[in-house]
Amino acid sequence: MEGRPLHQRTRRRRTILTSVEDAARSLTARDAPAHDSPWIITSATVPGAYHLEQDMLGDDAHAWAETDGGGFVFAVADGVGSARLPAIGSQLAVEVALTRLLMSPEFQDARSSSGAIAGFPDVFLQVARDIAAYGASQSGLTPEELATTLCIGIVTPEWTAAAHLGDGAVVVRDAGSGSLRLLLAPQRLEYEGLVYSASTPRNEERWRAILSLGEPGPIAALAATTDGLVDLSLNVERTEPHAPFFQPLFATVEARKHRPNLDQSLTAFLQSERVARAARDDLTLLLVTTNPDSRPAPGSDQESM
Repeated sequence: MEGRPLHQRTRRRRTILTSVEDAARSLTARDAPAHDSPWIITSATVPGAYHLEQDMLGDDAHAWAETDGGGFVFAVADGVGSARLPAIGSQLAVEVALTRLLMSPEFQDARSSSGAIAGFPDVFLQVARDIAAYGASQSGLTPEELATTLCIGIVTPEWTAAAHLGDGAVVVRDAGSGSLRLLLAPQRLEYEGLVYSASTPRNEERWRAILSLGEPGPIAALAATTDGLVDLSLNVERTEPHAPFFQPLFATVEARKHRPNLDQSLTAFLQSERVARAARDDLTLLLVTTNPDSRPAPGSDQESM
């Protein structure tokens, strides 16, 4: 089973976007001293209105980590709503993927996006294997009962590489032109509402065939989201980013605010009534911008992760 029911989505997108954009512009936090990381990163996951009404936790999960040499890695997952234990599936996917990105020599030694892209199918292969092993150890849970989407990425000052399986999205801002670009669009399968699941075992050839991959070169900002924010953050056709949604958020992060306060403000934004009226699904948003005051650590290799 590789599908999920499409959650009920509002069609009043344009009528409420103005209030959502106003909320994004009001996302504030206190200043803090600059740090040496080349990136300013904030992220949040909140349960959607549907789960809150049912007194349930959400099914999204995410994690990120900075690495030696001025890079960072991230993983974002959305448990499939029709699965029995989607929250466990998404958490497992994120943990396994991030560990592989951090610990595998092929990624530690990567010097280009093409090298990272070549290794991404193995990450998804490992995620599916580990989820299957976990299920087998828990009274025979099947991979379908732990179904989840998954998006992963590696970003360095020189290059970026990302891959995903599912209906989330990744948006980047080009380091040269400053233009926004939809790097990874929500995948569209034969029937609306169906998604591939990262928990389903497949061989490497099949993974390479179904993964969406992106390598945009140097970036100035990145946003990764699960499907809960897609209607607000992309155009109706889901082919382009909606600039009035992303620009105020990136501007806030670029102001070099204190990270814990940024996380709190981002959480408050995602929990705001304006956003809740537009998106009833669980919400995850990872925002990253370059830090203009960063200084490379002595002896660091800027070409490595």
